[in-house]
Formats: sequence, C-alpha cells, structure tokens
Amino acid sequence: MIDRKYYNQFPKDFHDIPKEILDRVRDNDLTDSSWGNDVCPSFKTPDEYLTLWVDHAIAERRELHGKRFAISREDQDGNGEQLADSDSVEEILSILDELEEAHEQEEIDREACADCQRIYGPQARWRCKH
Repeated sequence: MIDRKYYNQFPKDFHDIPKEILDRVRDNDLTDSSWGNDVCPSFKTPDEYLTLWVDHAIAERRELHGKRFAISREDQDGNGEQLADSDSVEEILSILDELEEAHEQEEIDREACADCQRIYGPQARWRCKH
C-alpha cells in the first residue's frame, strides 16, 4: 500500500508547500491527506473536520484559478463546503486556528447539552444553559 503524501501524489512543481504548513504536519497539528486525483495537495486537522488545500504557487498554473490556500469541511453526506480562501499562508493558518477553536467549542457545547438531555430529559431544551 502506498503512503500517500503530497510529494508522491503531485508533480515536483507542487512541492513548494510553505514551511509553516509542513511544521504543523511535523507537529501532528495537520495530516497530509493528499490524493493524486484531487486538484492540489491537502492537509486535514487531527479530527479530520477541516481540510486545508494548497494550490500551485504560480496563479496561472492553478486549475481552478482561485487563491492559493483554501479551507473546506465536509458535511455528514460527504459534500464539501469552502469556508475560507487566501493567498497568504499566515492569514489562512490564522483562519484555520479560529475555525478549529470554534469547532472544538461546538463539540464541548454539544456534549454539555447531551448531559442536560440525560439530566432534564424532555425539558432539557428549556433548562439547558449551554
């Protein structure tokens, strides 16, 4: 089985992944999820909720003619939704951090509300303060 990584799924001219992203891969804050059938390399957050797409450094070589970096998520049916895009690695990583924090808080809130469901039963939606 092939261990799919951006460097064995895309031509060398796609290997110009910014150091800031590769540092996050090294630190396990992102996982290389690149697949050669996709338009460009991609990296997922540890919970696989968000995907960071890294397109070609040269705008004219981008298949979709968009910005270099994009963040998307998939719904439960596997449909993708783009949440942000930018040509700045610093900006896109800042947005990624904000989206990750918001998602973590949603998960905490959902779990808290599940606790209220157990405690209050059918009255939880009126009594829950989360």
